[in-house]
Amino acid sequence: PHIGSGAVGWADRGQTVFDRRGARPDGTTDGTVIYAPEDPTRAQGVPKAGVLDVARDGRVLFERGDSLFVAPNVAALTSEQTATGFRLPEPDAWGHQLRQGGDWVAYTARSEQAGEYVVFVARTHPPYEHWRASPRGGEEPVWSPDGALVYREGNRWMRVSVPNAPRGSPGA
Repeated sequence: PHIGSGAVGWADRGQTVFDRRGARPDGTTDGTVIYAPEDPTRAQGVPKAGVLDVARDGRVLFERGDSLFVAPNVAALTSEQTATGFRLPEPDAWGHQLRQGGDWVAYTARSEQAGEYVVFVARTHPPYEHWRASPRGGEEPVWSPDGALVYREGNRWMRVSVPNAPRGSPGA
């Protein structure tokens, strides 16, 4: 849904609304306004941070400048207590989904090799590993409650397990 003048708003399980404001031509945002749906007058502003996703456990994936960050919760986001940022190698990434625990982010981007949209996963902390999770294209990644990655490949839904240890690789 669109809220206000061109800003995209969305709600996290109906508890919190994240309203991205002031989109610039380069795709960056001037900030996010956060509020409870029952009381938008008590909104909190988060300058120069665009919220991308909130995991099941409340961790927040957001962008600031050209980097992504994970905050342990909304309160830490609004107080700017965040860890080191990271970057994704694909400049056209979209549909970001943060896994519970905040260790992994899944997203869709165009593969220059395949010439189609594919699903990638990236670790949000060192060693910042990155993999293509969908071998034949894919979109709309989501995390299942048990931590597996599920994505759409054409009209089928595919499931991939993500490695628990560094330097592993995704598997079916």
